[in-house]
Amino acid sequence: MRRKKLLVVGELNTDLILNNINGFPKISDEIVAEEMDFTIGSSSAIMASNVATMGTLTSFCGKIGADRFGEFVLTELQKKNVDTGYIRKSDTHKTGITIVMNYDQDMANVTYCGAMEDFTINDIPWGGIR
Repeated sequence: MRRKKLLVVGELNTDLILNNINGFPKISDEIVAEEMDFTIGSSSAIMASNVATMGTLTSFCGKIGADRFGEFVLTELQKKNVDTGYIRKSDTHKTGITIVMNYDQDMANVTYCGAMEDFTINDIPWGGIR
């Protein structure tokens, strides 16, 4: 039986997740989070990672910045056996990040879109998809 192939086109970013936060942020004040996780973000990247882990030949098409966060995204996708050959690096935009502040059953997010905003339909290599 032939293995299925999947190309996921979407946004790429990192997530900084803060848990057990002591209060809500206020201007000119500092609060403390007792736990922190740094991980790959974006639903499409997470889905691509999960599908590749289950054995489907998966490629990703998106855009990152030419920075450390972008390298982190590439490394994390490659660890999950996602082909990153269609991911482009922007020289003018940084890799996006979402800061997630978890509060019991609720959360607040702040997102810097970065290279995600620079990704267009023209970045999809229509003629070279394998």
